[in-house]
Formats: sequence, structure tokens, C-alpha cells
Amino acid sequence: MTVMQQWSHGRQHSPFPTLPSGMERDGFVNLVDAIASAVGIGAAAMMTFRAMIGATRPRSFKTGAEEPCCYLSQTELARKRGVSPCRIRAHEQVLERAGLIEKRTMANGARSGFAGCGVFFGGGIARVQEFLGLRDALEKTRRAHGQLRGLRSAHKRRALMLLADLADWTRGYEITAALRAELDAWPSAAKLHRMSLEELSAHEAEAAALCRKIAATLSEARKASGRTCENERPLIQDMTQDPTQGAGRVSAKAVDDARHTDDIELEDQTCREPAKLPKEAGTEGASSSRGRAEAGEGQAAFLGSLGPERLYALCSQEMQIHLDMRHYGQRQLVFYDFVVSAQNRLPEMGAHPAMWRKLRSAMGSASAAICVLIADAKHSERARADAYPAGILEGMLRDFRRGDLDLVRALEEIGRPQGTRE
Repeated sequence: MTVMQQWSHGRQHSPFPTLPSGMERDGFVNLVDAIASAVGIGAAAMMTFRAMIGATRPRSFKTGAEEPCCYLSQTELARKRGVSPCRIRAHEQVLERAGLIEKRTMANGARSGFAGCGVFFGGGIARVQEFLGLRDALEKTRRAHGQLRGLRSAHKRRALMLLADLADWTRGYEITAALRAELDAWPSAAKLHRMSLEELSAHEAEAAALCRKIAATLSEARKASGRTCENERPLIQDMTQDPTQGAGRVSAKAVDDARHTDDIELEDQTCREPAKLPKEAGTEGASSSRGRAEAGEGQAAFLGSLGPERLYALCSQEMQIHLDMRHYGQRQLVFYDFVVSAQNRLPEMGAHPAMWRKLRSAMGSASAAICVLIADAKHSERARADAYPAGILEGMLRDFRRGDLDLVRALEEIGRPQGTRE
């Protein structure tokens, strides 16, 4: 028996490494592709690796009776890849340094299946568990990198909103310009993908610190300005008192009519005039009607101080869609958006558009919008015949004319879970 025959005979009985259970040849190629960048394998070298491993027997990766081997010459591989043989030689050197292949050739570099000379993959198969751990580590790093990029994006959105608020409160440009310069110095979203995990983590911490700095500056500007915060609750909590009393206090209906008359035509011009009382009502009826109107405007002013966020959470999903359309492209919601959304939502609830004119002529657009919000929320959550929106609004209108309408209590009722309501 010659030396080559002895080597080949002993090779047939050697326990060669095999792939773990559940992994085939294609799964091994995908595993190598997942870790290629980490072990220094480029895209061109990976395509050469696929071409070489495609020339092996798939069963040799599982049985262990023989070691997977590619007997194709460099010229044949170059023809299949459409590149020059020198590129194949360079790719084989990269794959060999990465520990994926082992070249066993004749003295002249020839490869032969009969002589057992070629490119063998036993070394790469033996490192499958190492490659699996490396893939899990890379996936963990990728997820952490994505989370940090998401946090940086959230910090940038928050910083832009805070800077917009700060510009409104300071009415100046020194503080805002300095903070904006720091924000503009942040790297772009494309550059974040090229940063390492440590660099991105440090940048995210700096972004969070800048957001806290802008928030603190905004808080100091609000305190120094002396203006009342938009979402600040009034000091008068007892609704038996009239919150509209006070020097320079303007009713919610007057503010609504004055600020947004040019934005949208809410109703016909005939409904802009206050409701006229019958001549036979007398002075007593006129005074009681004026008291109910003032009380309704007082409740609307109090409800407006709750803030758009709290009112938005109490709306039905359909009403929130109208508010989202109003909110699109704006910095934040204002109470007027609820008035417009209520008017647009009213026909969808099955109520006649004339109901809006009746509500506004009686109690003003602010209180009318709150009534529509409450009726829509009750109709959406019950979906029964007794929750017909027009009937609910008619009942609220009757309660208002009798002086029994309590919008604050109605909002508290729809804000509680259904199991805890009266």
C-alpha cells in the first residue's frame, strides 16, 4: 500500500466534525454570513465561500464519515464567479485567516478528489459553537445600538419641542440660540449607524443631559415671566363660586370668538347673535338666563384649564382621529381644536347639524364642545339605543336651561372605569 493509499484509508475512518442537530449546510453558510463582518470577511470573499461550499456534498456535513472538501481549481472558481484567478487566491487567503477553510494542495497547487487535495471545511465546522455565540453577541449589540438610536431620536424631538416653547416664553434669542447651537452640533441620523456602541451610549447620555438643561431653562423662564401656565388649574376649586369674576377676566366664549373668527366659519352669521329672550319673560327670567349663561361660561373656562392632554384622553377614538388631523403639522393642540372637532364629529354621531347651533346659541361654543365630547364618549362606550347622541345632547340642553348641568361631574364620570360608575 502506497503512502497516499495509507493516508486515504486512515482518512476514511477518522471522526470528522459535523454540524449540530438541526443545522444543514445552508444553515452553516447563513451563520458564516451573519458573522462575516466580525471576522473580517468582505462581501466578495463571502460570495467565493458560497461558490466553494456549493461544490461539496451536503451529507458530508452531517455524517462525519468524510470531511467536506471543494476540489474545484482556482480557474474553475474564477469562471463561476466571473472574476480573475488572482481574486480567488486573495479570497482564499482571507477565508483561511478567518479559520473557515484549510487548503491542502499538491506541490504545484493542483487539487484532486482522487488524491484528497483541495479546500477543506472541517476547521470551520469545528468552530460552529463559537460562531453561534458570536452571532448572539452581535445580535445583542445590534439591538442595543438600535435602542440607543431610538432614544437619541426621542431626545431630539423633545429638545425641539422644548426649544419652541422656550422661544415663546423668553421672547428673545440669546438663550434659545445657544441651546439650539448645541442641538445642531449633534451628529446626523446617518452618522449614528457608523458609531460604536460605546460612542453612541456616551452621545445618548449627552443628549439626555441637554434635554434636562433645556427643560430647566424653560421652567425658570416660566417662573420669571409671571404668566399663567396654559395647563395650570385655577385656585378656585369650588364650582359654587363664579370663576369668571375678577379684574380683566374674559369669558371662554368671548376668547373663542375673538381668536378664531378668521380661522373657520363655525356656523351661520344669524347664530352669532346672543339668544333673545321673549318679551313676556320679564326681568326675573332675563336675570336667571344671564346667570345660567355666566355659569356655563365659568364651567367652560374651568374645563379649558384642564389642558388639551387631559381632554384628549377622555375623547372617543373617533373624536381623537379628528383631533389628530387638527394636530398634524402643529406644535400642540389648543382648545379651539376641540371646538372644531366637535362640530365635525356631530353629524357622524347621527345628530342634525342644527343641534350645534342650538347648543352654541344657548351655552357658547366652549361648553357646546364639551357636551359633544361627553355625548360622543358615552355613545362610543355603550353602543346601545339608550345612548343615542342626539337624545343625550337634548337632555344636557334641558339641564342647562334649568341650571342643573354639571360638566365637571360628567367628565369625571366618563373618566372613571365603567365598573366604578354610578
